[in-house]
Amino acid sequence: MFDTNCITKTFIFAVTKQPNFEQKVLVKVRCVARNYSQAKNELSELLAGYSIVWMGQINNNEVHNEPDSRQHHFNINQMRR
Repeated sequence: MFDTNCITKTFIFAVTKQPNFEQKVLVKVRCVARNYSQAKNELSELLAGYSIVWMGQINNNEVHNEPDSRQHHFNINQMRR
């Protein structure tokens, strides 16, 4: 169960099937986790075979290093259901 007493952050990753990122389908994934390592590990397990690259992080409703794009948004917890 998710521990609501700990501080969590939202991490943004780009996910693509090919490692060259030249393909037309690039999906932006938001993952809520305690730290970057936890977020990356969870996505790596869930999306084995895909290239996952960090794009940014959201803290206190501020976006850091997230490029403007028209990509799809997924919540990691919704993908597990």
